[in-house]
Amino acid sequence: MPVKITTSGTMPGGIVSGITYYIAAGTNASNIKLATTTQNALAGTVVDITNVGTGTHTLNITGTNRTIGQIGGEETHLLTLQELTPHKHQVDDTYGVQELEGVFNNGNATDETNRIEDTTYTGGGQPFNITQPYLALNYIIKY
Repeated sequence: MPVKITTSGTMPGGIVSGITYYIAAGTNASNIKLATTTQNALAGTVVDITNVGTGTHTLNITGTNRTIGQIGGEETHLLTLQELTPHKHQVDDTYGVQELEGVFNNGNATDETNRIEDTTYTGGGQPFNITQPYLALNYIIKY
């Protein structure tokens, strides 16, 4: 899980302000270890924290704009016309338009003309929600 650390005082030794760290492991729920990359976190290669610094340190989870306890997403979504990708259709107008040809003695004769007509474009291309239902929460897996 990517995190950034802020403080009201000085940063703990070995930690640099503004750098993204990754939670590697912890010895208990109150103590965690940080790594500089996801690969280092998985391998157990952690940052050597040499002192606790001063002030109050805050660990901020990055990579999401969700807040803890937030719910969202949809189980189903019915697209509106404005959410459809702009598109058109072709209509086979075999019997809709007819032309008269030739010399007619008794009545009328018709020659069906095969025609493919395009409809006008429809759909607004507006964004829509494809997020599965979720609940934002925070947890640490203790090994």
